[in-house]
Amino acid sequence: MSIPQKSPVRITIPAGKTAIVNFANNSSAKESFRITDSNGKEVCSGAGTGTGPKVQPSQTFVAEAGGIYKVSIDSYDTPNMILDSNSSMVSNGIVYAQSYLFISEDASDNDYNDTFLNISWFQNNG
Repeated sequence: MSIPQKSPVRITIPAGKTAIVNFANNSSAKESFRITDSNGKEVCSGAGTGTGPKVQPSQTFVAEAGGIYKVSIDSYDTPNMILDSNSSMVSNGIVYAQSYLFISEDASDNDYNDTFLNISWFQNNG
């Protein structure tokens, strides 16, 4: 069960892993996300407006040493409330993939359908 929390949240991605980021917005408000590393450097971001939902182009980044990232989801630069979950695919003690899923609420109707953000990585590239 996910408990609503205010953006931003922290995630961990092992060093050297390529993260695949997928984002969609479903609101007449400007929805945006930003992923920063432990030094505050932006590694990935995106924004969109419109209902439907509107799927934005996928992005990637390679995780650096430390692998701790801050994920922010905002509406007109105001932090959204988010629900999040993560899952791992493990076989014989090896994590082959992990995904973080975020959905957000930008107002007060509590529909949690305003932003969809998925961040995934695989054990092996290529």
